[in-house]
Amino acid sequence: MSLLMILQLCIVLAALWLGSRYGSLALGAISGIGLAILVFGFNMKPGTPPTDVIYIIIAAVTCAGIMQASGGMDWLIQLAEKLLRKHPARITFLAPLCTFVLTVLVGTGHVVYTLMPIICDIAIKKGIRPERPCGIASIASQIGITCSPIAAAVVAFITISGTNGFAITIPKVLMVTVPACLLGIFCASVASYKRGKDLDKDSEFQKKLADPGQREFIYGSTATTLNQKIAPESKRAVYIFFGALLVIVFFAIFQDLLPSHVSVKAIKDAPGVELIGSRVKLSADELAKLGVSVEGITKMELVPLKMNIVIQIVMITAAALMIIFCKASPKKAVSGPVWQSGMVAVVAIYGIAWLADTYFANYLGEIQEMLAGMVKQ
Repeated sequence: MSLLMILQLCIVLAALWLGSRYGSLALGAISGIGLAILVFGFNMKPGTPPTDVIYIIIAAVTCAGIMQASGGMDWLIQLAEKLLRKHPARITFLAPLCTFVLTVLVGTGHVVYTLMPIICDIAIKKGIRPERPCGIASIASQIGITCSPIAAAVVAFITISGTNGFAITIPKVLMVTVPACLLGIFCASVASYKRGKDLDKDSEFQKKLADPGQREFIYGSTATTLNQKIAPESKRAVYIFFGALLVIVFFAIFQDLLPSHVSVKAIKDAPGVELIGSRVKLSADELAKLGVSVEGITKMELVPLKMNIVIQIVMITAAALMIIFCKASPKKAVSGPVWQSGMVAVVAIYGIAWLADTYFANYLGEIQEMLAGMVKQ
């Protein structure tokens, strides 16, 4: 590992550290400073922004944001809250299951923000240390991403696997991730069940209760969504969203039913042909426009629609149906926490992934050689 390589890695890490200090949009934006230094200062070739992942997140978050604007998300949170309040003594086990399922259904962990204060309220009113259910519920909401058929992480993994010759489908991934995550959540809940002192034995907590103002702050109000009236349009929006989810799962299982289109590809090992990138005399795109297939140089293939495109089409269609038939306000969706948090995540991923890809793509050979040496040792 050369001194220059170490210096450039320090620039990457410094940009990430500084971005994390400011948080939110700054995490992605300040990554741009590191990217600019690498590209303009060290003349490194820019990497590739993770556009497929970003497009899926935008589609999923837009659909979830529209559902929230229609009131559908409030209904889902109400259903989860009813379950938790019915069994408050088991909240350390039920809370992470609720946040996990919400993330699996919606495809992003940003939907659980409304539920977290409710979990804390139920726990503290039951005398359970809030960190026990809240800590696991937070983690469960994030690992649920690996179990969601509409999550960008799952689709990106499928796409990358297919590009590298592995015939992996979304159902195959979920057959591994769903049982693994459920088992992990259960084990984590067991480990957290007695974490910290019980509230009635915690001297610091009891000192706070001795102060009337603090006692009123802790027990004087209730975080709940049960007092909200759910309109029929809100429930209809949830049905549309789940319908879209079922369509995606259906096509993920029966990918042979997806429409296909003709693609012209250059044959890399054609005799006497020198390929520069994807170009060979005429590019594959140019040949496709002409409808020409040159024997030994190009070949015509039927390529099925990719799942990342399917998810984007279905999600934005579902969002449109909610706007038309469920009285969902686009302006309200844009100002809602789900959409805003999702867009912050998009900017963060955009900056961080582009910066990281720029560094690692330029040193891929060196990194592979270094890791191969470690494995051999």
